[in-house]
Amino acid sequence: MAEEGNRVLRFIRGLFKDTSHVDQPPGSLRFARNASINNTTAAVSNEPGNVKVESLPVGAIVIGTIPLTSNDIVLFLKVGDDSIIGVYKNDAYQTILNLQPALNGNATDLNFQASNPIQGTFKEQGDGDLIVYWTDDLNPPRVLNITRQLPVSSNSIYGKFAVDSPDSFFVNILNLFPHAGPVPHVELVNVFTGGGCLTGVYYITLAYTDEDINTTNYLTVANPVSIVDDPEGVSPIESYDGAEGGILTGKSIVWEVSNINTDMKYLSVQILQKINGVITAVRLHNIEIYDRDTFKITYSGEESQATSSIDAVTIDMPEYLTAKTMEQLDSVLYLGNLTSDIDIGYQKYANFIKSEAVVLKDPEHKFDPFDPMVITDDFFELKKSTNNAIEKGYRYPKNIYNYKGYTREEVYAFYIAFILKSGKMSYAYHIPGREPISNLDPNLVNELMGDTNPTSVNEGGSLYQNGYGIVGDWQIINLTSTDNPQGYLFHFYDFSHLTFQGSRNMNYWHNLHEFYPNNENFEVVNAQDPTLSIPSLQGENVRHHRFPSNRNEEFTTVKSVDDQVFDKLDEQKASVHWFWFGQLDDSENVIRGRYTNDDPSGAQEWQNDNYGTPMGGTGTGHDTDAHDDDTWYRAFYFNNAPPNGPYPGTGSLPSSPAGLGGTPNDITAEAPNGQTDTTKSCYPPSHEYFYNWPTDVNPNQPLNTIWDTDISDYSDLTFVYDSNPPEGMNLVIAYDRAPGIDLQPSLIGHCAGGVSFANVSGYSGDDILLRDLDEIIGNNRPGWAAWVEPDSPVSNENENIPLTHHVQPLGIKFSDIKIPKSIADKVQGFRIYYADRTHEQRTVLGQAPVHPMQFREDMDPSRCDTGGLGIGKFDYWLQSGQPAPKNPEYPELSSVYSFHDFYLLNRHPSLAAATHIKLQYVLCMANFKGPVKFNVDGKYTDTESSTDEPFYSCRKPDVITSFHIAGAQFRIQGVNTRLNYILSSKSKAYILGDSIYEGTHQGFDHDIYNQGGQTHIALRPSRFLPHLVSNPDSKWRDQRSEGARTEFVSYTTNNIELDDDGDPFPGNIEAIDGLQLYLANLKAFKSDVYNAVDSQNLVWTGYEVVGDDLDKFILDENNSPIYSGPNQFCTDDIYGGDTYISRYGYRMTSREEVSSTPDGNQAKDIKSVIACITESTENINYRHIDNDDEPYFPGASLKSVLNADARIDLHYNPDLTTGKIRYNEDYSSINNIKVVLPFPFVLEQPENHPVRIIRSAKTTSSILSDNYRKYSFGELRELNNRYGELWKITAVGNLLLFHMEDALYQTKGKQKMKVSEGNEAFIGQGDIFTQEPDLVQHTDSGYLGTRSQFANIVTPQGYFFVDNIDRKMFLLGKGAEELSGEKYGMSNWLQDNMPYALEDYGFHGKTDSFITGMGFHAVYDERFSRIIITKRDLAPTAAFIGEWSGAYTSLNAAAQAGAYGIVYINGTYYRWTTIGQNLSSWEPIDLDNTQITGSRDDLFERKSWTISFVFSNLVQNKLGSWESFHDYVPYMYSYSGIDVFSFTESTDSDIQRSIWRHNDYNNMGNFYGTIYPFEIEVISNMVPNIDKVFNSFSFFVDTKEYSSSNKLYNNDLNSGFTSYITYNSDMLSGEHPLEYLINTRRIGTDWKVNQFRDMSKEITDTSNYYTGITTPFTGTNYITQGQNLFGGSNAGTITAITDRMFSASTTEAYNEPMNINYIDPNKEWYKQSKFIDKYMGIRLSCNNEANNLVNLYTVLADFRTYKR
Repeated sequence: MAEEGNRVLRFIRGLFKDTSHVDQPPGSLRFARNASINNTTAAVSNEPGNVKVESLPVGAIVIGTIPLTSNDIVLFLKVGDDSIIGVYKNDAYQTILNLQPALNGNATDLNFQASNPIQGTFKEQGDGDLIVYWTDDLNPPRVLNITRQLPVSSNSIYGKFAVDSPDSFFVNILNLFPHAGPVPHVELVNVFTGGGCLTGVYYITLAYTDEDINTTNYLTVANPVSIVDDPEGVSPIESYDGAEGGILTGKSIVWEVSNINTDMKYLSVQILQKINGVITAVRLHNIEIYDRDTFKITYSGEESQATSSIDAVTIDMPEYLTAKTMEQLDSVLYLGNLTSDIDIGYQKYANFIKSEAVVLKDPEHKFDPFDPMVITDDFFELKKSTNNAIEKGYRYPKNIYNYKGYTREEVYAFYIAFILKSGKMSYAYHIPGREPISNLDPNLVNELMGDTNPTSVNEGGSLYQNGYGIVGDWQIINLTSTDNPQGYLFHFYDFSHLTFQGSRNMNYWHNLHEFYPNNENFEVVNAQDPTLSIPSLQGENVRHHRFPSNRNEEFTTVKSVDDQVFDKLDEQKASVHWFWFGQLDDSENVIRGRYTNDDPSGAQEWQNDNYGTPMGGTGTGHDTDAHDDDTWYRAFYFNNAPPNGPYPGTGSLPSSPAGLGGTPNDITAEAPNGQTDTTKSCYPPSHEYFYNWPTDVNPNQPLNTIWDTDISDYSDLTFVYDSNPPEGMNLVIAYDRAPGIDLQPSLIGHCAGGVSFANVSGYSGDDILLRDLDEIIGNNRPGWAAWVEPDSPVSNENENIPLTHHVQPLGIKFSDIKIPKSIADKVQGFRIYYADRTHEQRTVLGQAPVHPMQFREDMDPSRCDTGGLGIGKFDYWLQSGQPAPKNPEYPELSSVYSFHDFYLLNRHPSLAAATHIKLQYVLCMANFKGPVKFNVDGKYTDTESSTDEPFYSCRKPDVITSFHIAGAQFRIQGVNTRLNYILSSKSKAYILGDSIYEGTHQGFDHDIYNQGGQTHIALRPSRFLPHLVSNPDSKWRDQRSEGARTEFVSYTTNNIELDDDGDPFPGNIEAIDGLQLYLANLKAFKSDVYNAVDSQNLVWTGYEVVGDDLDKFILDENNSPIYSGPNQFCTDDIYGGDTYISRYGYRMTSREEVSSTPDGNQAKDIKSVIACITESTENINYRHIDNDDEPYFPGASLKSVLNADARIDLHYNPDLTTGKIRYNEDYSSINNIKVVLPFPFVLEQPENHPVRIIRSAKTTSSILSDNYRKYSFGELRELNNRYGELWKITAVGNLLLFHMEDALYQTKGKQKMKVSEGNEAFIGQGDIFTQEPDLVQHTDSGYLGTRSQFANIVTPQGYFFVDNIDRKMFLLGKGAEELSGEKYGMSNWLQDNMPYALEDYGFHGKTDSFITGMGFHAVYDERFSRIIITKRDLAPTAAFIGEWSGAYTSLNAAAQAGAYGIVYINGTYYRWTTIGQNLSSWEPIDLDNTQITGSRDDLFERKSWTISFVFSNLVQNKLGSWESFHDYVPYMYSYSGIDVFSFTESTDSDIQRSIWRHNDYNNMGNFYGTIYPFEIEVISNMVPNIDKVFNSFSFFVDTKEYSSSNKLYNNDLNSGFTSYITYNSDMLSGEHPLEYLINTRRIGTDWKVNQFRDMSKEITDTSNYYTGITTPFTGTNYITQGQNLFGGSNAGTITAITDRMFSASTTEAYNEPMNINYIDPNKEWYKQSKFIDKYMGIRLSCNNEANNLVNLYTVLADFRTYKR
């Protein structure tokens, strides 16, 4: 052996291609194909092949695998349109999940895509169940319990079939983040006796739990249910009041639950108890569903229960739409690079939704009558009554649950949020309020007329514009600045009644300083016609919903009151006699009427049918005098049926002569512009009509003077048909006016052509034009006449008087809710929310009557207190003990008022925001004298002092105690009456009871005397309110003695003359019969509320649309509605607000000065109780009494409240423990438990979270539930995004690696991590989120990034990863080792071959779609301690290259540049394609389609390579070496134990659908049925600085083959290799077979090869270099320039051809086959020279056809020095 034979060369250094051949490191390989390096023997061997072990379904593409510890593999397959999960176990494959489309359309598609490979992991539960988890960055992360799924049908999930499921997204049962499906809908059945609930408020909350004990988010938190301690059915209802929290009751609550997901195993129930403001969660036992979709749930408070965390209910577990990577470490599952889909893109459609105010009118639920109160002595004295009808008010739990309303004229912000298919809530999308109404006739807004007289009205106009408002008033609160107006009409006035102008019974509102952003979300889109041009909201003021006020007569709090309340002490009965006269229209049996608004008298006239057709009526003709815009009609139709009773009411028309009358058949009454006729016009005479007979002076004033007997004295009228009026009897006549008969306007009735006195014997009256009745009748004009004849009086001594009102809870409904299909596919329903109306957001601060104070000059407080204050005489405002004092000695008007709103007195919030009061009603009070207590020697007694001299207070009447209840009538303020009264500066304050408030310097001008008084609020408007004063001579009910009966004062009123400013003349205040009070709202002017609208805490109304009801709102793919029935796109009426309507009773007391008496100066307590109906956010019905000394009305008897010492301040409430107002604020609870986020106007929380990591709860073997499915918002971390996206989370030992695009983080120690670069840590429970990770760096390479998720694997030696952008590969062990560095000899090759071929054509290289597109993937081969890395690439074909036109920034730029063919734009290739006749367009080219074989439309062809790196400790200072290239380039690897599996593409479907196991020694070099050669190339370069003549080479090899028993044995007579090639710089032997004793023989243990010669093709090179033809040589030989050494000129030189000896394959980037064009097989023998060079390359090849194992140890060349 020559010089090289003096050493043994083992090729443990592997592939090394970075040097020149002459410098090839010893022991390295220049090329290796299908080779493996044996670390034990240091041999290079041919690689065992792979073998098909099982077939998959035909057409299957494996897109992911999860190897299990049991050596089984879970396979994820794409088979056509099917997504399949199977298990490979014991060399057999079983499909375990293959959901087929369901007939009911429920989603069953797992949506596997070959472009999105699956990554996953697994764990074994404590009960032994095997569970796998996977993600693909396309679908939701998912989970499957393999153990439960194996024994059931593969077309089911755990035995549940999609066709039977109520869940339209059935497949999402498998979501890692628990999917709920249909959300439970809850209705309150009622509160029942029997149980042990504590007093407080209860919410039921529901979730689902599956068979694996995995619980969803809590999906439904139903509206609160109030529990009080009074027994159900208690009488009277006033005893059913509230209680302090935590008192044991004997009650239980029953709910009914529907819309249940029967796919789930259990319904999980938590009860939230709110007691004294503290919410606790009680978890009940799970309820097994048993396929029930509806059942009842009872909570008694006595169940076996466990305390739970309220956070589990209020805060949802996070849910993400996709995750790019997942990993588990220490029994915790981590996910990273997440996306969410909480924004479903509905805001632009929500902008199209319309709102409309509604009131509760459903007869089944109407509060009718509302909280009836039976007024009796027993009730006043002892609070005794048989009334227990709590279902007619807000004491009734079901009414609280279902019908809690909204505050009138208040502003609310509403939202719509969608229930996603998973059960999670979307963002809540803001629903804008309506647009303003412009250019209105001011007569339509009569409320304005009390302030000014504008010529036109713009609802959205400022107060300053066009002189709206009294400037002086508004300037008090700085609202009329000319340069920056703050106040607008909509802030103060009501426009809601203008339905014909588009109000929808709502008012306009906008925030002055908040605007909609200029983005596409605030376009206004009608989903049914998206092309419709609608003005956008972009840049406009944010709009909210302002409810109608009490000025809108259809929406008043109190609609009406029963007549019985007007009855007198002694009822009178009378008969109304009447008859028809004149000729009715025979053809149509009709009398028609016309009302003309422009008649200044307000006249109404009867017209016969030739005057036109009433709206909704019949007839012909037209009245040329009628005005269409302001005319309304009423028509009465009659038939010939016999009448049988009075009309209107429950009966019909009274009897009449044949042919002159009948019973009403139909009545139609319509009016222009939606006006409603509320008059009692044109009816035949009736009880109600006569009581309210109108005149032109005051439409509410009875026309009593017409009658011989005052009809107002009668409460029981009988109607008698009588055509013979007595002689001299005054009549009321209504008839159709004949032409030429003009009646005086002052006597024209509401709708009669003439209302007149008429006497059968002639004329009477001086100013009235009358006609004899006979004359009227003789004209044949139709009409009627009536008179009254009284009967004998009847006493009602023993009759109780019911007090009943008809109230209207205020609600809302929405229309034009249209859901496009793209959104409908994601949701299962929606809910309506509103923003929590905190005190700061209120514009209505409170509601209560306002009571004028008395101004008292020189008042001496010392005379009003037995202790003697000694203060002296001063001027005071006196808060009287009477609600509206009328004192003849002090007639001055009051400018200071007391206000007793319950909410304000109870909570004492700041009054700083209060700016004005707005009048709502005049309350006509029923008044009662109360029991008298006398103060003798400072003590109360029932008798006066022994002097028997009467006491005299400053109030001359002897009413010392009294009761006043608003019941006689609620009357809305009339036209031209000012309603807004601005408060003076500093003129609002809480006045504490039994005190003197120093108000002189606080805006009140004088101190406020409140000795012996109750805490209240003092207000001073800037102008007087029109004074309403009681008459001391009125009738009162006297309660001083037992048995006294009720007396009501008269409820009638007189007008108050007003001056030019709308104020009453001080000298012209008329006393009126009965007490009247103003009910007022205390208002706060605010330019902005709920600002910002996207950051509010939301309250659920309890309204939701789920199930089939959602169809009413859905559009199909053509934007057509899928439902065509009634209420399309409309919600039901929605309540669930924050406002109760209650009977509110409060006490007023005072201890006034007294006049001198025989017994000296003594004080009397003046005490009153006032009761009325108010709106409040407190449920005033649920006040309670802690002790008898601190009562309230009506919870206690009236007598006890009036008898309580005046010094007991029943309104003082600084806190819950010391205050006298006893109210448990839990009863004001709203449904704000569950957090739902408003849609952010500016997305601060994007839906893409590319650097976010979340982690699950920790699991243990003792936990049966799957904690890998439990996440909390605190357990997340945001990495630094300066290094790009997170691509992979990997666990290495006890460390986590977070691999970014451009960096690698490594945590410290076991679960220790905190993001670097200054980011703050999120609050979490684990160490991994509290310590900073290290940013791993490499000295030479800088940061270590990756974009090849599936090529990054964990090996026993460390973490291997590919950075294809920087063209590098690393192993992170003790440090970061660059395996692609020069040290390992493959740097240049990798730099050249790692880029994708398309990167030469603009492609950015950021892809990881290795199955169908381009990307890297790898597997660790444990058998050979190696990493196998495959790059799959798409190379452009000649067709692509021919059409390539370049990369551009946009298609427009490409078009402008004249590009055609193929262009590259921002990550996408486009091809100019003809799509029709003379029509072409740019069509995108999909690089990631499902085709994994062949070319793509002739544009691409597959070009891939596989290389391996083997770990070895035989190589000094290196981790191992690059081992070999391989002929297999599968699209997927997997492993099981020490076996490697792969899946390949093939045109042979059997090959493609097979599972291939590698390292099969029975198939050496046989991959996927094709035998590939084993090739080794070595370089002999000993003494590289000298030329050598290479004579032969030898190699040491052992060859083995398998016996039939699969045991290897030696085959010593086989050299193993079948051919060879030798080469040097320009010589090439060509490939020659190794033939025994021809060119190969065995010498000892080596095989020696000789007889190789240079067979390279020779050419004569005549280039200038050799001939100097182009550039002549300048040198000389033989003194001749350009002459060569031989004395001649160069004609050229014979050289080897310049082609490459080995050329890369066009489809196999790794392969370097010999270039056959380099060889001249016919080369003359004498030209076949020996190999002379400084090195020689030797390539040995084994064709593997013998199926032997070939172990190569050495290759040695025999040479001598070349000495020529």
